[in-house]
Amino acid sequence: MSHPLLRFAALPLAAALCAHAPAALAKPLGEGGVALSARTDVPVLVGLSAAVEGPHRLRGQLSLGVMPGPYVDLTNAAMTKYEVYSENVATIIDSALRRSLVTRVEGGWRPLPERGLVVLGGYQLLALGGDTTELSAFGEAMDGRLLSSAQDVTGDIEVGVSAHQLTAGAGWEWSPAPRLHVGANLGFAGTVATRSMARTTREARNAVGQTISDDVTTGVASYLDYVFDEWVHLPMIGVSVGWRLK
Repeated sequence: MSHPLLRFAALPLAAALCAHAPAALAKPLGEGGVALSARTDVPVLVGLSAAVEGPHRLRGQLSLGVMPGPYVDLTNAAMTKYEVYSENVATIIDSALRRSLVTRVEGGWRPLPERGLVVLGGYQLLALGGDTTELSAFGEAMDGRLLSSAQDVTGDIEVGVSAHQLTAGAGWEWSPAPRLHVGANLGFAGTVATRSMARTTREARNAVGQTISDDVTTGVASYLDYVFDEWVHLPMIGVSVGWRLK
């Protein structure tokens, strides 16, 4: 069965690839080539990318950007529609990923000398985002007595994650005009490690309240790690448009 997000995203890439004539498709970046591009990889990144090709058609690529709120919404809409996870989990993921910065470093190869097919693999970090969410969103993962005693102690919970992912994908690039560099790709990012953060929005008034707050934040951070390790594995569909520097 295909990943639910592919049902939302596959058509635009197919249209982009079919819209260009074979003559345009036969102009890859080439050895020694450098390109800077604006790119988007739905549902992960909107930002900038730099690509360089070395000897033997080996490729290096760096992408920097942000994960927009609508992309988080798209992920949650697809996952909840096909009952991959619950609305509560969607709320948690939404809060943890809001305004995340995305860094991706990739290496790869262009296997066909005169064609634009490129295969890439690498590492991606989602970090420095996050937002507040109601404590009740973690009710499924928290002891009922702790949840009850914490309601008036902690306030809401501020959450964030650093999600470490491995990526793999393939794409096609072409030059429909001199120095214009266009690409389209399909890929996948799988979470391999997560470091989660949780803080209460209300300060404890005494030692008992501090103990409750510590138990809540420890439990919330542990559950966030579980959520991302279990469910945040994302197909990506990308388009880039840029300029060849050489």
